[in-house]
Amino acid sequence: MIEPILTGAVALISGGFILMGKVNSNIKELDRRIDRLELRVAESYVSKSDFTAVLDRVELHMTRIEEKLDRITNITKN
Repeated sequence: MIEPILTGAVALISGGFILMGKVNSNIKELDRRIDRLELRVAESYVSKSDFTAVLDRVELHMTRIEEKLDRITNITKN
């Protein structure tokens, strides 16, 4: 009588460990995927101060181009 109960208990415990192993494996995979995402975000991140500096440079160049175009149009009008 005790043998079938013992066999069932061993099967339940083994199944529980297998299930926990699969859950643990899935958690590790999710952790790896999150780490890769964090790395991609960090690689492509631009700080606000860097972005502002580059934007200021672009605006300065655009202003210079506009001034040159204004001079060219003024010359052709005269």
